[in-house]
Amino acid sequence: MLRIFSTHGLFGFLLVGLMITSCGGGTSSNTPSTTSQNPPQDPRQTTPQTLTVRVPSLNYAETITKSTTISDIIATRRDLTMQCTSLGGNPFGSVVQACVAQVNTAYDQAVAFIKS
Repeated sequence: MLRIFSTHGLFGFLLVGLMITSCGGGTSSNTPSTTSQNPPQDPRQTTPQTLTVRVPSLNYAETITKSTTISDIIATRRDLTMQCTSLGGNPFGSVVQACVAQVNTAYDQAVAFIKS
């Protein structure tokens, strides 16, 4: 009986030791990883700080910066729209409508640029 108990005791001890080492979890390291999810940024690939908007119907182009205010853009939009209406005799003509559409596109681009 003593011989059976000691074999079972040794087996139990080894089983408990095996369970402890297998449940120990992962390993950690303080060495840097050799792979990276995000490659380093090229300093030449930065967000542009200026945008040139164009209204071809008026032969108009302006370069805006991030510091340009929305109120400046709104005032320019109003002025350019007034210039569009002076292009033709009919304020609802296709030439005027095309010009106003170009002004609105330029306005939308400028606002999106400033907000980005």
